[in-house]
Amino acid sequence: MDLFEFVKSQVDILDIVKEHTALKQAGIYWKGYCPFHNEKTGSFTVSPHKGIFYCFGCHVNGDSIGFTAKIENCSQIDAAKLLVEKYNLNPPESVTNNKNYSNNSGNLDEQKQYFKTCELVTLWCQKNLTFVSDAYRYLSENRKFKLNTIKNFKLGYFSPGHLGIKSLISFINKHNLLTDDLIKSNILIKNKTSIYSPFEDRIIFPITDYLGRHCGFGGRVFKKYDKRAKYYNSRESKYFSKGSNLFGLDKAKKEIQESKKIFLVEGYTDCIAMFQNNYVNTVAILGTACTNEHIKIISRFATQVYVMYDNDKAGYQAILRLTESCWNFNLELRVITLPEGTDPASYLQTQNSLANSITESQDIYKFIVESSCKALSNQHLSDKIQGINKLTNIIGKVSDPLKRSILLEQAADALGLPINALNDSIKLDSKNSIINNTKNNNNISLDYDDLEKKIFSAIVNNLSLFEPKYYTVFENFSPDLKAIINIIINLKSNLEDNTNLDFDSISKNLSSPQQETLRIIIMEQSANIGQVEFKKLILLFLKKHWQKMILATKNNIINAQNTADIELLTNTVKNFHKLRNNLLEEIK
Repeated sequence: MDLFEFVKSQVDILDIVKEHTALKQAGIYWKGYCPFHNEKTGSFTVSPHKGIFYCFGCHVNGDSIGFTAKIENCSQIDAAKLLVEKYNLNPPESVTNNKNYSNNSGNLDEQKQYFKTCELVTLWCQKNLTFVSDAYRYLSENRKFKLNTIKNFKLGYFSPGHLGIKSLISFINKHNLLTDDLIKSNILIKNKTSIYSPFEDRIIFPITDYLGRHCGFGGRVFKKYDKRAKYYNSRESKYFSKGSNLFGLDKAKKEIQESKKIFLVEGYTDCIAMFQNNYVNTVAILGTACTNEHIKIISRFATQVYVMYDNDKAGYQAILRLTESCWNFNLELRVITLPEGTDPASYLQTQNSLANSITESQDIYKFIVESSCKALSNQHLSDKIQGINKLTNIIGKVSDPLKRSILLEQAADALGLPINALNDSIKLDSKNSIINNTKNNNNISLDYDDLEKKIFSAIVNNLSLFEPKYYTVFENFSPDLKAIINIIINLKSNLEDNTNLDFDSISKNLSSPQQETLRIIIMEQSANIGQVEFKKLILLFLKKHWQKMILATKNNIINAQNTADIELLTNTVKNFHKLRNNLLEEIK
């Protein structure tokens, strides 16, 4: 047993995939939205009993290790080692002694070092947040955060000055890390004369990725005389990106998957306040605009999003950008409008509930139409035309025609314009969209006969159907499938007990392209086929390809005659008569 076989035998592919997208059982398969591309309808399928996945949209496929390698952007061997570490597996000596396992992987070690450094800095900052500190009083008195909430989010304080830096270095040294690790992780900055940190004298909000690994920090000033920028976030690196991380997702993920709902807020304190008030399914962006990657992540787990941005011009612009970004995702977005001058954290300090606000929330398109029309009413003509074009562009992307018509009518009425003028603008934009979508719609498909694929899938799913009397039929399959079938024939002939021949033992004897072909066809042809139906498929295949088989037989006879190959001639005639006289009679 090698490392790959060991890992796949120990970890259920469902457990791995569910960390990245919500899945729903559909018969023997599990289905959901693909974590590798944007889609409106879930086309990502997992087969737990075969340990494979396939996306009918982007056609990516593989096993649990291949999935991990793609999602983590690493090699297969690194993916297997990541799974060993994540699930605390104990590989046998035959695996760990293998040179491929023991060889160091620079990128993997570097990544682990980065996460470990961030985790230790989190622990150090937690220790600094004592009950008597100004930082703790700010969190407990000003923000009304309870002790359990502070502990749950591992909030901390970065002690300032030379003594603070010295204390941090001493702490990480005890855990076999060096000052250089802190510098590489952008926690400390070294100049010509000293070492300092931009996080000094700030309350620290540790940032974790969707798997709960510490990957960055948000630092907030809290003293009245501190004139620095209110927030400082970790620098971008290959292990931390503000545009692809959501604060609180690791804690919220399970509740989001179960409820299919998510609250999207702007800041750390808003997210923590929501969590403390039992709105556990809340995430926050990291001091940046909501990106397509954020929406893509959200769409994997939720179908309904409640957007809670500040009730001001900046908040409106953020919602407008959000609407433009997520129109092609299968999400229902609603806007919760809080009283002016409040945010979720301050609102919950006095109200303790969002029940009324949720009830009164608006569909995001209706919110945009009403807000846009109100804002455009007093603008100059050129700005008004530009705003109207932007508005009709948003309305035109609403997929429901009835909903689109209602929004269009509302906009026309509010703007005092004829509805035909807005409708013509939408039609033009829709026409261009259709043209562009047609150009980009280059679906990949396997160029095999449907009967071929059904028969091939049937015999792989049920090897008892794989009988020698059908071998002549398989000879007329496409070259790629015929090559795989020949491998299965050889495997069967070399095994005393055919019950040991299963999907995994077949797969590991195939090349990578052959494995991909096998996975795709298995997932495409999901029906279980018995003996009776299988015979019908064989008969249909023979009827469809009979002329081609006769022609092939004639060519073989001619070649045998031309080369005076008596053995080839005899076998060709014998096989053809056997196929005609015995096989067809048996399967009628």
